[in-house]
Amino acid sequence: MKTIIYTVKKGDTLYDIAKHCGTTVNVIARYNGIAVPDMIYEGQILRIPVTELCGAKGGLREYIVKKGDTLAEIAVANDISVEALADLNGISDPDLIYEGQALMIPARGCSDREYVVKKGDTLSGIAESFGTDTESLAGENDISDPDIITAGQGLSIPETDNGDRLEYTVQAGDTLWGIAKRTGVSVACLINLNRLTKPDCLMPGQTLLIRE
Repeated sequence: MKTIIYTVKKGDTLYDIAKHCGTTVNVIARYNGIAVPDMIYEGQILRIPVTELCGAKGGLREYIVKKGDTLAEIAVANDISVEALADLNGISDPDLIYEGQALMIPARGCSDREYVVKKGDTLSGIAESFGTDTESLAGENDISDPDIITAGQGLSIPETDNGDRLEYTVQAGDTLWGIAKRTGVSVACLINLNRLTKPDCLMPGQTLLIRE
């Protein structure tokens, strides 16, 4: 089983970590022997399994149960068996779900249209990382001065000449978790799409496939 190591940061919740890693709270808690999922602490080391819960295009997304929904109907609509969906969400009785309940279901693909600017980024560097050009990136985001972007700013990544395919070039200091969070995909998605055997080891200049 492939895993990644994650160090809990201030303000983290197990739910947020699970969502970004393409897994569930129950899986992380069970794998790390956490009896109370609401009690994690800054600096805590978590080892997170990420590959058994997703298909080739990886990741999970949240679905909120609506009135009249059944687990069977949700499973059929999302190409997963009732048993697998129940197991994924720690449901012991598939006949017992309720309106408003949050379920994790396999994502149909990777979401990849936004990049969040980090300190030290330049528009040209971001454009190069995503295989596009500065002018296209600036135009896509209505940026009049390409030299002025701010940390925390969300950028929409324009389509490239190779259709839907999107790649990212690893920068010094990048982590798989950070790339997943900035590009809006799950860690599991990145691992599966790129067939990474050592998710904790990235090299500057390495090209990662974000979307096929």
